[in-house]
Amino acid sequence: MSAEGRIAVVTGGSTGIGEATARALASTGWRCILVARRRDLLERVAEEIGGIAEPCDLLDRDAVV
Repeated sequence: MSAEGRIAVVTGGSTGIGEATARALASTGWRCILVARRRDLLERVAEEIGGIAEPCDLLDRDAVV
């Protein structure tokens, strides 16, 4: 199955397993929306893989829109 045109939302996308997952998905053609608390790291990874950074603390219910 081709990943072309598919979108993945990756939580914790700024470091660790989330970052590795986003990089792996992007390398196979997925468009990734990265979610994490640390804007600076998140934006760096998103820029490197051609994804979209959405800074957000998912534990803060008011921050999740």
